[in-house]
Parts: sequence; structure tokens; C-alpha cells
Amino acid sequence: MWGRIVPAVSCIVLTGACADTGAATIEALCDGATVREIGQLDGSGPAEASGLAVSRSEPDVLWTHNDRGNPAELHAVTVSGEVLGAWPVAGIDNIDWEDLSITGGGLLVIADIGDNGQRRPSVLAHAVVEPNLTRPPENVELTTTVEWTYPDGPHDAEALMIDPRMGQAAVVTKGEDAELYVTAGPALDDEVLDEEALSDDEADGDPEVLLRVGTIWEGVEVTAGAISPAGRLLALRTTEQLRVWQIGDGPLDQMPSWPSCRLDLDQKRGEGLAFVDAERLVAIGEGKTSNIIEITLPPSEN
Repeated sequence: MWGRIVPAVSCIVLTGACADTGAATIEALCDGATVREIGQLDGSGPAEASGLAVSRSEPDVLWTHNDRGNPAELHAVTVSGEVLGAWPVAGIDNIDWEDLSITGGGLLVIADIGDNGQRRPSVLAHAVVEPNLTRPPENVELTTTVEWTYPDGPHDAEALMIDPRMGQAAVVTKGEDAELYVTAGPALDDEVLDEEALSDDEADGDPEVLLRVGTIWEGVEVTAGAISPAGRLLALRTTEQLRVWQIGDGPLDQMPSWPSCRLDLDQKRGEGLAFVDAERLVAIGEGKTSNIIEITLPPSEN
């Protein structure tokens, strides 16, 4: 069901690193990118689809969820927009779910990081095993929850990414500028899921203080983020644009030095973003009949 089209979309290199080895490669990705609508929600599912993740077990299936004040449940939809059902997540509330990520080991990570009033003393990330789509919807068991706080007070955020290379997590705030915060080490990947592997602070229930990296995109409100399955590309979106970074060898806090480009992505109330593979992303907007967009990048070393 996934497909390709040919017309190119324009690109702007935003880092000033055009002489670097990776700059020409990232520019070519945006120069040759294509954007097309592949589906539309059928009206029977989430009214405010926010996060987005691609199923690891079922082809052409996406996971999404509603944002604040709605039931704590994951919705499965096909890439054409057919709603397959809702799977409740037991033991947690939907305070303000804003993004959905996935670990290198295939765990779905629900980012309860929204804070419109910037009053929450801490935010949460919940990891769950992907529901089995061959069975009727049933409660999804929570695997683990981690709690984070910012070093400089509360922030509203709608983008969470888990680096498949080392399990580090990154949160990008939504405000006048996009600010990057990261965990010091692995956050939710497989090797830190059991209680013995958690840090002393986490085991005692104290939130981890995120590290502030700084502004990574000026003058925009970021609504979602994603990292490619092999950890080679990182993407952030607004309702109007997509920006793609070529990931370097280091951790996510080195992101400001990585080359990047951007392209137009005009989607009404666009909230969700996920990588399908190394060359394709999918995006979704809020609303019961929102469209689903596929962004195809040209083949490259990534």
C-alpha cells in the first residue's frame, strides 16, 4: 500500500555547514523528497490524533492516540485511514499525551509531556509492548514509566524521540522557539526496563532532570518528532514544515551541529510523525477525518 511519486520538493540547508561531507547529502534528501496524501481517517476513531508510530508487527498499520482529557488508549489505523480499534492502557491516565515513539527493541513509548499552562512539575513517558492486532482489543499492560523534570522550570512539549542507537531520549519543546532537552543516558530501551537496571533516583521515584541543549529551531512550534529505525535521520515537524537532520556519530545533544534541511508540509493541525523506514515518513493531523501524508526521501547512504 505504500508508494512513491516523482515530483521534487524544494529544500533549504539551515546549518551553514555546506562544506561538510554530510551537507550535500542532506540537501539532496530534501531536493528529491516527494509528499503525497495516502489516506484519510474514516471518522470512527480518534478525534485529536496526536502521536504516531508505525507498527513493527503488522504492515500498513499505524498507532496513534488522542491528547489531553481523553481515555488512556492506543488506536490502530491503516495507512489508508481505516480505524481498527482502540486498546486501553491499564494503570495510567491521559494527562496530556502528545507524542508516540518507539524504542530500538520495539516498545511503544507514550509521551505524556503536554503542558499548555506550563504548570506541571514533571512529565511522564510510558512504555508498553505493542498490542497484538490478531486479538480483540484488550487492556495493554504498562511495562514501565519514567518521570522527567526540566532544569529551568515547566515547558509545554509535543515531541519525544528515542534514539535506537543508545536508547537516549530527547524532548523538544513547543513555544516561540524549539528547545532541545535530553536524558543523560538510556531512558527506556530494553536494557533499562527492569527495576534493578534503573538508576537509584528512578528506583526511589525521584524524577530525572533532563539536560538542556538549547534552541534547535527558531520561531516555530514543533508538534512531533521521529528518528529513523537505524538511527541515521532525525525529523521534526510543524503544521507547515518538515525539517530533517543527518545524525552524526555522537549522542543527541550534538544535534545543533548536524546538517539539516527542510521542506513544505502543509497539513491542517498536523500533530503526528513517524518513520516507516530509512526513506519514508508518515504524518497525520488532528480531526476524525484528517488526512494521512507520506513523505518519501530519495535513496541515499542513510
